[in-house]
Amino acid sequence: MADFKQIQEVLLVRLAAAVKPRGFRRSRQSFRRATGWGWQSFHVSFVPRPHDFAVTADIAIHHDAIEKLVSENSGPLSKQASREVATLGNDLGYLSTGQPLRRDMRGVADLPIVCAQILSAFESTGLLFFDRFSSLADVLEALSAVGNSGRLYLPLDDVRAQKAVAAAFLLGRRDTFHRLVGQYQRYLEQNGNAFGLSQFVPFAEKLAKRRSAGGPEAGTVKTREPASPA
Repeated sequence: MADFKQIQEVLLVRLAAAVKPRGFRRSRQSFRRATGWGWQSFHVSFVPRPHDFAVTADIAIHHDAIEKLVSENSGPLSKQASREVATLGNDLGYLSTGQPLRRDMRGVADLPIVCAQILSAFESTGLLFFDRFSSLADVLEALSAVGNSGRLYLPLDDVRAQKAVAAAFLLGRRDTFHRLVGQYQRYLEQNGNAFGLSQFVPFAEKLAKRRSAGGPEAGTVKTREPASPA
C-alpha cells in the first residue's frame, strides 16, 4: 500500500515551491501571503478513504479592519485568534464551477496531474479572487448579498451580516449601512436565527452610535487597498 502521508507531503512541497514566487509561505497545509490590509490564504485538505484519498483546496482572505471591529463583539475571542479568522473564502471549485474541487490520489503516479490541476485552479480562480477582494468595496458587495447568494463567500448568515455592516461602516457608506442593518435583521428574524440576532443587533447599534459620535474608524478605509503582486 502506498505511503499516503509521504505522498501528501510531496504534494505540499511541490505546491509550496510553485506559489512561493508569488509571496506565499507554507505553514503545514496552508500557504499564506501577507498584505497591507491582512492576509490571503490558499489551503489544501486531504480526505482519507479506505484505499486512497482525495485532495481539496480552498482560498480565503482576512481583512484586519473588519475583523478588528467584529472581534469587539465576539466576547472572549483573543486578538491572536481574531487575526486567524477569514473574512471571505470558499472551496476553489465552488467559486469557479459551483461544484467542489476534489481530486483522487491513489498513488505516486497521480502526483503530477493532481498538483497541476490544483495549481491551475489556484491560478485561474484564486489569484482573481485575491485581486478582486483587495478592494474593500468589493468585499462589501460580496458580504451585502442577503440569503443564499451571499453564502458563496461566507456561509454563516449572522457572521456575514456583522462583517457587511462593518465594511459599510469603515467605508463611510451611511445609507448602505442602514439598508444592510434592516435587510439582515429582517432576514435573521424570518429564518428564526435568534442567536444571530442577539449578536447582530447590538453590534449594529454600537456601530451606529459610534458613527453618530464621529468615531475614528468610520469612513477611514480606502475603497481599494494596494493589490499584492500576482
